[in-house]
Amino acid sequence: MDVRPGDFGANLNNWFRLLGREWKPLLLTSLVAYVPLAVALTILYLMADVADVFARLSDPDLLNSLTLNEFLDLTKPVFIAGLVAISLQLVATAFIYLAAARITARHYAGLESGWREPGRFAWSRMARTVTASLFVLGASLSSAALVAALAWALIANLGTTFVSVFLTAVLVLTYLVILIWLSVSVSLYPQSVGLTQNGPVDSIKESFRLVQGRWWVTLGFLLVTSLIASLILQVMNFALVPLYVAGAAVPGILGIVIALTTFVQGPVVTAIAAAYAIWYIDLRARREALTADSLVV
Repeated sequence: MDVRPGDFGANLNNWFRLLGREWKPLLLTSLVAYVPLAVALTILYLMADVADVFARLSDPDLLNSLTLNEFLDLTKPVFIAGLVAISLQLVATAFIYLAAARITARHYAGLESGWREPGRFAWSRMARTVTASLFVLGASLSSAALVAALAWALIANLGTTFVSVFLTAVLVLTYLVILIWLSVSVSLYPQSVGLTQNGPVDSIKESFRLVQGRWWVTLGFLLVTSLIASLILQVMNFALVPLYVAGAAVPGILGIVIALTTFVQGPVVTAIAAAYAIWYIDLRARREALTADSLVV
């Protein structure tokens, strides 16, 4: 069956239809990724003794008495735990985006999906997706470091004058605009990995190529679907408000709050991943003769 592009509303309806028909495999897939992630983040929280560190840092007298080395020693476990948590989140998110892309492709092809096949498929493409993510993350951090260095050089050489502040502001704002443009342009690389045989670099290139000429409508679709999913997440998190309040008084409860917060994020991230897959397919259908069977590669 040929896949034909649709307008904004048609793709939004396709997303709702997909969530309605494939909710079970999408939900189970999210649990496969985010239940272990929630457990891992809770263990990291306890091992780094985050509650005690932040309790000590909230004491102004203790904070003022710490030397730089003492401060670094105190916060080092939290910093390491944060890096590990970010890495685990990256892997879990990559898994979700690949599995959701697979479920979406099978939906277009009229095939039923469980959670095992999309999960196995996601793991088979994980290395490529994580590598592409590291490329994108590395480029973002490198460019941010370069802009920060240039801004520091301007202030250091010109002082805090109107000219230096103005040039620094222009530099930072220009960088942010370019960063947003590039971020949207390459945002579909996980779907490229999941729905083609592309490697890390080719997936980033394809995402960039597909989005060009449809940048603004791509931004709009991704924002609308993410906003809808985020509103659902806020409603789900509302039930956790009593635990947040209790966590302020009993820091040990925060570990449970972190686990539950991570857990409820899973279905929402999966829904957003499905929206990205639908939009990627639409963009491809605008540039090539695309059949549903060809998506299940």
